[in-house]
Amino acid sequence: MNGAFIDTVDWNELQHAYGAASDIPPLLRQVATLKGRKLHEPIGELYSRVLHQGTIYSASPPVARVVIEMVGTADLEHKTFIYDLLDGFCEASRRAFIDGRAIPCHAGGDPVDGRAIEREILAGAGAFVPDLTHAEADIRRYAANLLTAFRSMTLESASLVRDRWFVETDATVRSAMVIGLTRVRGLFADWMEFLEKALDKERDANGRYLLRLAQVDELKASADSAAVDDLIRSFVEANAGDYFRNDDGRFFEVLQGLGVDRNVAGLLEAFRLTTNRELLRVLAERLLRVVFEDQRTDWGQTASSLLQEDGSVPPQPDMSRQAVKIVAKLILWKIFPFIRRWQIRRMTQSKPKGIWKVDYWGLKGTAPEIPAHLTETQQRVLIALAEKAELWKFRTNLWELFGLPGEAEGIRRFATERSA
Repeated sequence: MNGAFIDTVDWNELQHAYGAASDIPPLLRQVATLKGRKLHEPIGELYSRVLHQGTIYSASPPVARVVIEMVGTADLEHKTFIYDLLDGFCEASRRAFIDGRAIPCHAGGDPVDGRAIEREILAGAGAFVPDLTHAEADIRRYAANLLTAFRSMTLESASLVRDRWFVETDATVRSAMVIGLTRVRGLFADWMEFLEKALDKERDANGRYLLRLAQVDELKASADSAAVDDLIRSFVEANAGDYFRNDDGRFFEVLQGLGVDRNVAGLLEAFRLTTNRELLRVLAERLLRVVFEDQRTDWGQTASSLLQEDGSVPPQPDMSRQAVKIVAKLILWKIFPFIRRWQIRRMTQSKPKGIWKVDYWGLKGTAPEIPAHLTETQQRVLIALAEKAELWKFRTNLWELFGLPGEAEGIRRFATERSA
């Protein structure tokens, strides 16, 4: 670690989440020298100050410079902490570039600090290159992320990641590489050729989805049906089971770029293919917004709850009794740690009983007026929603937000009665 650099920084003039950054130098020296469990507390303190809740501060760029210098000599645990911090710095910086200056404790920060972090990552990129071949997949993923962190990265560093993609054995790392390479795609004159070659090789659903997403995004309305069909299929396969990766809405943005008709057709096809509860809700929402030309904003704000199996709201627990139970459980876990592991394992393996309810809140704007006579497309969408049995296994206020009946048969009847 470059102690001389630390001494040249006027930390009192810099800010972190809790005020002046004068307490940063001792933390950096501890992070540089401590190992094992002793490292956890100072690295946690460093995180909380210079990357608090995903926010960067004026003290973050010099911290980035110091920890980059630790990468080459760090052991696995140490390197994981450092890379995670740097990766968080880059993510917050990119968010700051998009959103502008953020208030403290909100993801992002001041773009000025983001640009300073960008310069440190560019200057220190050489430290990340050896870890593209590290034995640990997480380290390879972090190295690839940092070598493609900003659009201003060099062609040399980005090319190392692109070439490494073809020999990378871990699907998660390959997916991270594609995300990073898409970010710096402007560096590559042969970007479309890379995507074609990668698609010939990739069999992992999430990897294919990211490659197709990048390809269709480039081609837009000129993308052929085979590419769009594979994009939709791989998107649904990547979201199989109970998990849904929203991907910041990129899938929906790319479909929208195909034009209204192909957008609706693509959403309907994804809706037909999936049984994922959360994805079904989001697709139903998107379809209604598109076909009824809804201009309201802030659709991402939802609240989830679990109703009883008869659809009623569960009784509120006695808070004092709950507190006693929590204390008793903590004592039991401390005396018998294996019980905690067993209970956690049971919780992750079991599914809660009841009916999920998802409510939208905080929408801004005026609801669209549903026409007395539906277009053929509007009718087709409503019938598709009514016929998807999995969509009606949970409750949502989505229907009332559009003035629609709240059950499948009611929507089917509504569509029939209002047919043009």
